[in-house]
Amino acid sequence: MLNKFKKIVIGDNAHKFEECVFLFISFMSGLVSLIFVIPLNLIQKYPLIHSLFVIVFILFSFIFWSIARFKRIFFMFSFVLTVNISLSFIYIYNAGIKGSIPYFLCQIFLFTIILLRGNKRRVMVLIQIISLMILFSIDIIKPEWIIQYPDEMQNYFDHITSIGLVFLISAILIWQLVATFDIERRSIKEELAVESKKAVIDSLTGLFNRRYLDDFIKHLKNRLEYSSFSYSVIMGDIDLFKQINDTYGHQAGDQVLTKVSEIMQLQLRKTDVVGRYGGEEFLFILPETQVLNALLLAEKIRKSIMEFRWDLIIPDLQVTMSFGIAGYSHITDGIITKKFMPHELICKADSDLYIAKENGRNQSFLSDS
Repeated sequence: MLNKFKKIVIGDNAHKFEECVFLFISFMSGLVSLIFVIPLNLIQKYPLIHSLFVIVFILFSFIFWSIARFKRIFFMFSFVLTVNISLSFIYIYNAGIKGSIPYFLCQIFLFTIILLRGNKRRVMVLIQIISLMILFSIDIIKPEWIIQYPDEMQNYFDHITSIGLVFLISAILIWQLVATFDIERRSIKEELAVESKKAVIDSLTGLFNRRYLDDFIKHLKNRLEYSSFSYSVIMGDIDLFKQINDTYGHQAGDQVLTKVSEIMQLQLRKTDVVGRYGGEEFLFILPETQVLNALLLAEKIRKSIMEFRWDLIIPDLQVTMSFGIAGYSHITDGIITKKFMPHELICKADSDLYIAKENGRNQSFLSDS
């Protein structure tokens, strides 16, 4: 029910915080005045001019709301000024300081703080202070200008109903504030998640970038300082990538990088990490993986890339990769072995990659040492 009401008042478009508040305030001010204030005026038999001011206020409230709701033009300063002027006139015909209008004047001061910014807020606060000083002066110097309540019962009834209206509008405003803050919080959280993902994802390949890999390596190193577990790393490099760029163009090179990344990801477990280490070079970090299993994985990826129909993407194109593998097993033949930190294994895998290149490319190499 509340969500349907909110949709009617605000609409489907996303708004800023103060715009949402403005839509609710302008709509509710007009609606509450229409439903409660006009009937109360008739019941209490206020002067006709009092009711006319209220009717003008209702019309302006709905006009400001409809322009903001359907045209997305927000006359916030004009709305607050209109409300302030209307309340100032109603103040005179509603028992002055003894009446209920001071409650609403305090509330509109709060609206000024919420809705307006910068010089507009300062100007409006100044206008409100001056108008209050004038109204209170009239109450003191020219009390005969103020139309008082005809009896105490009407005075009591007016105060009770006005306090109720103030609380009603304030409750709706607080509900809107909470809802808007929640929407903004979720929006900011989603934006931060997207930005955070962008910060660690390579935009071309969709793999993790060097920044993420460096952070992951640090995390791995910290874990190894107080615990032991097996893990392996693979360094992979696209063979003759510069030649591909020179022959087919950089756009073709980008296509190769993207497709190679897709093929590699299909072969990995959820716990495995692969990222673009630099240019056409890729780093795999494989937790809880023995080095021979890492070698099998490298061969599986190498064969998948070699057997892929590259000519369907670019005629006469053939792509291969070379891999260097290194691993650490914390227990070998029942004996606890010396720990190898990630940077040591990466250097070893890089050396093995170099040997694979020297041996003719398109192969995976794992040294004995």
